[in-house]
Amino acid sequence: MSAKIEFGFVPSKTVSALKDLGNWKVRADAIESLHRLVLNLPDGGRAALPSLHAFVGFLNRLLADPNFKISLTTLQIWTALLEKVGAEARTVVPVVVPTLVKKLGDTKDVVRQANTQVVNTLYNLIPGATMNALLSAFNDVSVEASATGRETPYRNSVGPSSAREKEDAIGAVCGAMLDPTAYPHKDVENARLIAKLLAAAQAEEDNEDMARARAVAVEALAVASRRCGKQETWRLIDRAADRSGGIDRELRKELTARLDNDHCIPSLTHDGFVEHCEAAAALLTRPRLEDGARRSLEVFPGSAPSIPGDTVKRGSFMSMFSKRRSASATPSESGSRSSGG
Repeated sequence: MSAKIEFGFVPSKTVSALKDLGNWKVRADAIESLHRLVLNLPDGGRAALPSLHAFVGFLNRLLADPNFKISLTTLQIWTALLEKVGAEARTVVPVVVPTLVKKLGDTKDVVRQANTQVVNTLYNLIPGATMNALLSAFNDVSVEASATGRETPYRNSVGPSSAREKEDAIGAVCGAMLDPTAYPHKDVENARLIAKLLAAAQAEEDNEDMARARAVAVEALAVASRRCGKQETWRLIDRAADRSGGIDRELRKELTARLDNDHCIPSLTHDGFVEHCEAAAALLTRPRLEDGARRSLEVFPGSAPSIPGDTVKRGSFMSMFSKRRSASATPSESGSRSSGG
């Protein structure tokens, strides 16, 4: 009698073991088993395709698991799955991106890095759907509808629970735009992108997290200017402003100064984090106090998947320090500044 299979290729005992919250050892073995199963799928992932939505829903729950090993290995499973199914993952992108965004600000460096890699892989494989899902992660339907003149099927797919998540989502957008081989892209609707970034740049600053999110949106508009041309970017900004009620005078002044200096834009580190340049708002080059406090207490479980030390970078998806500051810092300063997020 053959073993019962779920999702087209996973033994039911593996699924059951992952649901056994009372036995961490059984769950640890099961998540490794699931990783091997995905790695061993034939190219194209044909066995997984009929139940892809259900399998992704299962992975999404594991991704949000409080157990460090489970969530980190699930990210590795996601990367392996994307390598197998490629563009077939398009329909599930809106399901997984909101969970990934919530993890971009994780307290553990290795989790942030793995999340960043998955987001980058998704964008490279499916740029249009991934960008739409990221934009929806800081969605404001009323602003977007007025700015673009239409509603979007992605609206309300997720609402960030914090300004930090909004900053991380905008930072992920900025990171995608920084790759000159991947942006501009025919599948990415620039009018909607610029309208969303402008709305984020016009948001009120009730606290530092919201101010940081707004500042990252300004940086993303500078990237758009560099990649698409200043004239085209201003055309889309003015178009969005006409439909949303205009631009605040101070913001227009700020954008004019920043876009006039679009030769200086953020850069990507080797592991995909956004590193802001000296032209960015000063608060983006400062560490977060809460990040420093959390990371000083950070301890990785012995059961955690091993990742070479030289690949683990400090910092959230978008809140890295400018190269100039890092290069000029003393060894002791570099150690503390590089942990900023």
